Amino acid sequence: HSARNLLLIINDILDLSKIEANQLHIERRSFDVHTAFYETINLFHGLASDKAIDLQVILADNVPHLLMGDPVRFSQILSNLIGNAVKFTERGYVRASLTWLEESQAIQCMITDTGIGIAKEKQPEIFEKFTQGDASITRRYGGTGLGLAIIKQLVELIGGEIGFESME
Repeated sequence: HSARNLLLIINDILDLSKIEANQLHIERRSFDVHTAFYETINLFHGLASDKAIDLQVILADNVPHLLMGDPVRFSQILSNLIGNAVKFTERGYVRASLTWLEESQAIQCMITDTGIGIAKEKQPEIFEKFTQGDASITRRYGGTGLGLAIIKQLVELIGGEIGFESME
C-alpha cells in the first residue's frame, strides 16, 4: 500500500513537471470512449463497495464509441475525479455520467457525489498545487493536493474546461 501511494505521488510530480516544462505529450488517436469510461470506473467498484457507496454509471446513448484523443489522459482525468469522489464520500453515492454535446462536438463528464463538500473559502483555490481543505482532511483522507492541479492542466491542454459546484 505504501509503495503504491509513493508511486502515485512520484507520477503526479513527474506529470506536473512535464506539464510545466511543456514536455507532456498528448496523443491524438482514435479510441473507444465507452470502453475507456467503463474500464476506468470499474477500477473503483471494489473501493466503493467496501465503503457501501453506490457507484452509479450513466453513459448517454448519443456518446459516440470512437473519438479522437488521448485515451491514457482521458482515463487519468476520469480516474482522479472518481477517485476523489469515492475518497471523500462516506455514505450515499458517486455518479459518473458521460454525455455528448452535439453543438460543440465534445464529451461532457460529470462526477456527482454525496461527499464532504469543499468549504467556501477553499473553493477559489481548489485547482492550485498542494491545496486541500485543511490539515485535518489531509490527515483523515491522505493525498498531496496535486491531483486536481494536474487534472486542470491536462483538461486545458486538450482544449477542455473543468469546474465544480459544492453544496458546502
